[in-house]
Amino acid sequence: MKHRTLIGRAGVRCADGRRARLDYYLLRSGGRFGLERCRACLPELSPTPREALRLGRTLHRWTVTPCAVRDVLEELLSH
Repeated sequence: MKHRTLIGRAGVRCADGRRARLDYYLLRSGGRFGLERCRACLPELSPTPREALRLGRTLHRWTVTPCAVRDVLEELLSH
């Protein structure tokens, strides 16, 4: 069973002028942890919540959208 814990929320203005709310969640499924952000789901990133939570807080702080999450993760994980 998958459990979600809210990490944070952010508001953004879309290119067409509409406002959107971004919710960032820490996922727990069995013994694995991941992240979820609206339509961007990153399950089973880590066997512990610490790294997944750190990454989730970073994505929240930078207000990363589902469209940009792949590029941002590739950059973060390359260091």
